[in-house]
Amino acid sequence: MNAPDAPHPENGTFRDPAAHGGEDPRRGLLDPVPDADDAALFRRLVDDTITPERLEALARPVQPRHGVDHVLAIHWHPQHVPLDIARRRLAALFPDARDLLVIPTEHNVLHVWGDHAGVEADCRDLRLGLKVQLLLHFRADRVREAHTLRAMLDHTALYRGIQLRALLETAARPDEAGHRHRVERAVRATGSGPEVLATAAACAAKLLCLLDAERDAPPADERRSTLLRDFVEARRPQLGPVLTPQVHAYTKALRDRVKAEFPLDFFHDAHAFMEEARGLGGLVTIPHPEQFWPILLAGYDVDAIEVWNPQSRRHTNFLISVVNEANAKHPSAKPTLVTMGDDTHFGEMLRLPDGPEQARLAREIGVQPLWEDPVTLKELERAGMTRERVIDAFRQRLGG
Repeated sequence: MNAPDAPHPENGTFRDPAAHGGEDPRRGLLDPVPDADDAALFRRLVDDTITPERLEALARPVQPRHGVDHVLAIHWHPQHVPLDIARRRLAALFPDARDLLVIPTEHNVLHVWGDHAGVEADCRDLRLGLKVQLLLHFRADRVREAHTLRAMLDHTALYRGIQLRALLETAARPDEAGHRHRVERAVRATGSGPEVLATAAACAAKLLCLLDAERDAPPADERRSTLLRDFVEARRPQLGPVLTPQVHAYTKALRDRVKAEFPLDFFHDAHAFMEEARGLGGLVTIPHPEQFWPILLAGYDVDAIEVWNPQSRRHTNFLISVVNEANAKHPSAKPTLVTMGDDTHFGEMLRLPDGPEQARLAREIGVQPLWEDPVTLKELERAGMTRERVIDAFRQRLGG
């Protein structure tokens, strides 16, 4: 199953898809050397260009939310979509809004939106043995010269490219000693057979060859970290409706193993990010509480805890009550706020609606329905944490 070393495509070693003639359409996919069709698909997948027509469509939401006068959007990801398109979509989505607090939080990339800036920082807690994430929000003028923070984020952003390379190498060469344990666990978790492994190996080998042919370093941004998934999905017509999801399940299990084994010491410590943020007058929020339960008990000095987002939605009312009780025990201290995050990945809206991550397409910047849920609203009122009050508190703590 080992893929042979593939010469660079630029040296004329693409396989001619016409050579496969009327044979099994999957035959070309099982060849580890990329052909011209593979190269064209690769270029599409890594191309940041969005046509004017797609941008115009993206600026228009399908269903405007009338009657919403306060909008809180402090956990969302622009990805490769221009911020002015997000502004237009947001204005059309909430036509009646009179007060909006909007701060983008791309993974490890600081973005400015009006008077504010934000980022979602990947970091570590060695005491807990966890990779965690923190939302950092700032006043824009405080981070213009934030060289240390930006250097920390630039280093952290490299990890996605490193994980992508590890995933592709594991999938492409499953029999190598250093990869076998990951493959065995992924096979046990998914029940994958030889056809699935062979297909994943060929697709991964093609992508390694195409990445190596690039003049620059392999891409590291979040969208391209899903390169193998997107490559497989684009080949659904050849792979068919049965094999495609099987390959997705297997490669996702492999990716989970790569992520789980990634060395924690690559990341900066969470407290280092918090100290840097505090020095810049920033606020710190814990997102995804269901993924990071231990850090809720670790005594972090944070401004807010996210009690709901589309990935963390089962314990919202309980989390609100916990924050309320903690604040009541220390009435003289600065209260911990509760927030909600839509966790919109804006670039995902450009994907096909029947793709493997279709649930993300339904997310919208600023849409967090539990602010209006009657039961949750009672808990929020009891905690003094309505959306309007949280917006005011964030602005006050950020200094305007």
